[in-house]
Amino acid sequence: MRKKLFYVLISVFIIQLLIPISMIAYSVSTQNAIEKYGKEFLIKVDPYIIDNDGKIKFSVRNCSFATVEDKSKSSGYIYAVLEEDSQGIAYIYSATFEKPKTPYYIKSEEPSTYWSFNDLSYTPDETIQNDMRDYWEKNSYIGWLISNDTFTLRVKIYKGKYIIEGMQINGTEIEEYFKG
Repeated sequence: MRKKLFYVLISVFIIQLLIPISMIAYSVSTQNAIEKYGKEFLIKVDPYIIDNDGKIKFSVRNCSFATVEDKSKSSGYIYAVLEEDSQGIAYIYSATFEKPKTPYYIKSEEPSTYWSFNDLSYTPDETIQNDMRDYWEKNSYIGWLISNDTFTLRVKIYKGKYIIEGMQINGTEIEEYFKG
């Protein structure tokens, strides 16, 4: 009896080790796939807060929200396909419950009848964070920017997932914008 219990406990221990390892491996492989095969899109955003950790949070323009007209499939995931306008800025081309043929779509986090970007944020290095805070204090009013600057995020998209690659202000990378 003790021998069987010992083997059961060893088996449970091994399973408990394998689950986190497989989750980490999946996460790393997904990120690698996005970096290797993903397509880069520029998404217009408006920064609305810089939190205590230096993370800049954004509201998304012109591709932040989409609904699917056919509500009969409301328990399904929504797939938003992005396209680029003549200036290279992304917008929602279509939103559907059907998985697109193109690998450049974003899948909703959970079943729904609408899709939107959730909590887009970017964390620059510490020097840029300080410069951005100074910029923020000079150009904001009650948390919303009132300057004429255009903010875009460089986002790589592949098979329903995305990663934020960088941030631009007026078409210049944030690191270059605050250089000097």
